[in-house]
Amino acid sequence: MSGLVETFNMTCQDVALLWTCPVIAGAASLVRGWTSELDLVKPPVYETLSPDEEDRKPKQTSENKRQRSYWVVGMLLAGAGIGLGLALLFLGAIQPTSSAVGRVWLLALVLGYSTPIVLKQIDGKVEKAIAEVDKI
Repeated sequence: MSGLVETFNMTCQDVALLWTCPVIAGAASLVRGWTSELDLVKPPVYETLSPDEEDRKPKQTSENKRQRSYWVVGMLLAGAGIGLGLALLFLGAIQPTSSAVGRVWLLALVLGYSTPIVLKQIDGKVEKAIAEVDKI
């Protein structure tokens, strides 16, 4: 890494942006993906079980676990890709102040948080285009 820093004349701030923007955007993308599955307006009803009832939890199959892990990795990678692109966009272009870095981090957080929504819209448009092609 030190060879790249010297070759491209990167500052410590540039290196920090390259490492932190993908992490921030990936985490925000994952959080947005998780929170989009929750109904924040209507919390789950609190239920108690009587002592003679069994708590029947649905069992997760290995296929469900595998699909869930693919989803988590996909959200992380999508957000990290957005964050890396953002870091590369601002590489060497911002002033070496903490407020400038903070604004780029905030932008990484917002873009990472919106990544699942954008992916859902893209998926809907692709499915619509495929349906139109199938009609022909």
